[in-house]
Order: sequence, then C-alpha cells, then structure tokens
Amino acid sequence: MLILSYIHKKYFRPLLAKQFAISQLFTNKIHNKIANKYGYFIMLMVCIVSLSFLWVTSVQAARKNTRQLEYRIKAVYLYNFLKFIDIPDKQPNTEDEPFKICVLEEDSLLSAITIIKEKTTKGRPLQVEQINSVNKAKQCHIVFIGVAKKHNLESTLNRLKRSGILTVSDMPEFAKKGGIIGFVIKRKKVRLEINLNAANREGLKISANLLEVATIINKEEH
Repeated sequence: MLILSYIHKKYFRPLLAKQFAISQLFTNKIHNKIANKYGYFIMLMVCIVSLSFLWVTSVQAARKNTRQLEYRIKAVYLYNFLKFIDIPDKQPNTEDEPFKICVLEEDSLLSAITIIKEKTTKGRPLQVEQINSVNKAKQCHIVFIGVAKKHNLESTLNRLKRSGILTVSDMPEFAKKGGIIGFVIKRKKVRLEINLNAANREGLKISANLLEVATIINKEEH
C-alpha cells in the first residue's frame, strides 16, 4: 500500500495536474473563440438596434416636421382666401372690424396659424380665435372645422347654412359632403376642392384665379 501511495504521489498526481492544466487551457481557448465570435455578433446587433432606433426617431421627426409644414401652408391658404373671396360682413358698417378666422376643435392648425396673426388684408387686421361650439361661429368670416367634428359633420354644416360663413376643413371629402373648401393632399402637396354651389348659397364670390387652381365640386343643394 505504501508503494502504491508513493507511485500515485510521485507519478500520477503530477500527470493528472498537467492534464487538468492542459484541459483548462484548451477550454479557455474555446471560450475565447466563442466570446470573440459572438462578441462581434452582439456588438453588431447593438449597432443594428441603435441604428434602427435612430432611423425610427428620424422618421418620426420628419413626419412631425412635414405635418407642421402642412398646417403652415393651410394657415397661409386661410389668409389668402380673404384676398380671393368676397365674404359678406355679419353686420353693416363693420368695414374697419377685423376679419375673424375661427378654428373649431383643431389644435394643430391653431398652433400653426400664429404665422398670420399679425397680417392685414383689404386694409383690415386678422383675428384668430379657437372656438368649441358651432354657436360661437356665427360671427366668424371663416370657420376651419377640425376632424373631431367628422362624426356630426352634417349637423354642423346644417347649423352654419345661410350664415355667410366660409367653411374649410381637411377631413376627407369635406367639399363633397357640403363644406365649401376642402384641403386634400395630392402628390404630397396641399390642394383645394371647392363646392361652388355651397359657396353660392352663402353669398360668397370666389375669384376666378382661385377657382383655376382648385378642383370644382358641385354638390346639389336642396
């Protein structure tokens, strides 16, 4: 037994230790190779995710900027409508009173419309007002109707009939549904649809120059 114990300590234990050290070295090399291989993969995935996030953020920012630009264009249109459309005053002897543009439940346009607040047209200043009720629209020259009113649009338009108000909106098929001027996007540009019958009913006289750049919608009036 003493001889076997001596042989084990003298020869086998060092050999086992050496084999273990070799196996550890081999294992570490394998781990390093795996780490190097998958480390690059993980870094690549992190880069892809980061770039995807930046792309999505950039797209969202671009869309937001495009939307803001779109509403600024619409605001300028509202200003120019007063130049190219004769809108009757609500009361006599009000030639010095401001032209009143009212925004009915549409916050996005209201924030963009600030670019025309200080302007004047036909020697009269502009007044921009946000309203939340059709009843408050009676004293307005132009009423922009927000998409929040799309579910009761017919009722809203009926209440504004024969009040001499220019109704405008960017909700789909607004002019076809009885509104006077609808903003539409065609080939990434803001275009106009004008319901001429509805305009005539309200006593509005639209310049031929404006009619030339618009699509005319003639909805039968009853």
